[in-house]
Amino acid sequence: MYVSPRWVASHIGVSLLTASALMASLTSAVVAAGSSQAGAASVCIFNGQSSLLTGVTPAENITIACTGLPAQQEIAVLEASPLAQFTTNVSEQDAAADLSSLAFGESTASGTLLLAYTLPKSFAADDPSAVCPPTQTQINTGLVGCTLPLFSITGTNFANLTLQYAGQPTPQPPTLSLNPTTVVGGEQVSVTDGPSGNWWGNPTGATAIQASDIVVGGIDSSASTASVSPAAYDFATHVLTTTDLNGSFVVPCSAPSGSDVVTLTEPNTTVLSGTISASAPLTVGSQRGPYVGSLSPSSGPSTGGTTVIITGCNFTGARKVTFGGRRAESLTVNSATSITAVSPPGRGIVSVVVSRGGHHSTNSAASDFTYDS
Repeated sequence: MYVSPRWVASHIGVSLLTASALMASLTSAVVAAGSSQAGAASVCIFNGQSSLLTGVTPAENITIACTGLPAQQEIAVLEASPLAQFTTNVSEQDAAADLSSLAFGESTASGTLLLAYTLPKSFAADDPSAVCPPTQTQINTGLVGCTLPLFSITGTNFANLTLQYAGQPTPQPPTLSLNPTTVVGGEQVSVTDGPSGNWWGNPTGATAIQASDIVVGGIDSSASTASVSPAAYDFATHVLTTTDLNGSFVVPCSAPSGSDVVTLTEPNTTVLSGTISASAPLTVGSQRGPYVGSLSPSSGPSTGGTTVIITGCNFTGARKVTFGGRRAESLTVNSATSITAVSPPGRGIVSVVVSRGGHHSTNSAASDFTYDS
């Protein structure tokens, strides 16, 4: 967290030249709520807690006790908005913090520190969107609380505490939308935000939703490409971009037919305990014949000879695979959900059909194979 050399000079009694050098190294300190960049030997406790302190109030005293710090080094602490997670440069670090709350201490010769810090009575930052406690929108985006970083003026960030104020808003539950809502086993379903959204973001990148995070009628989905986008904040315009859920999953072949419930759970990457999940109804039709859910690859030369992995359902006992009505040059049933077939010669876009015991898979975009000109 950056503060001006003149401010540091006036408060810890060093020259402006020295303070300028110290501040140049300090700008490399990164503030990230709930994380620590200190070595394993450095331990800092804030009112008895190491990562999350709940129920705090303005003007409350916080006792900071550390061990394993560098000996006799100036240590600084101040409160920052959760928007500090998005800081990328000095001015943004400055804008997200209440610089009037900056306090200093010095570690002992044995590397310990005992420092009393007082939360500001009213949080004041240059950025009008940088507030403590966070707003409802910020909390719904996964910015669960304010940050109390403990750092040296040489640039090392020893600890970060996440603060939750008494009476601050609580996260609203997310919602989920599915398309289509009537399917058969093996079919792909897209997932997006429901009416209220409220999936939590991760400022460092997208959060992947694994197949095991999506349950259909009590059974894990077969595959998933879904993810929750990271939240983003523009310090110039003061606009917070909230998160989005996007992607798809494959209905497991063993999903029970009838009216089922899909539950999607986002991995919780915050310091808070609890589950981030939402459910939506899905109707799974009964299916006796084979179903083609995907082709890999889905194109090949017109001369044929392309080895294609067909993924779907109910393939056990399949005896024939056709490409636009032409029989595959060869086929191997790998499992109830996978067939390897070699394409015959052909032209244009054709449908791949799997036949088993008088039942044939139906045509869909997922079963289309394109012959290159």
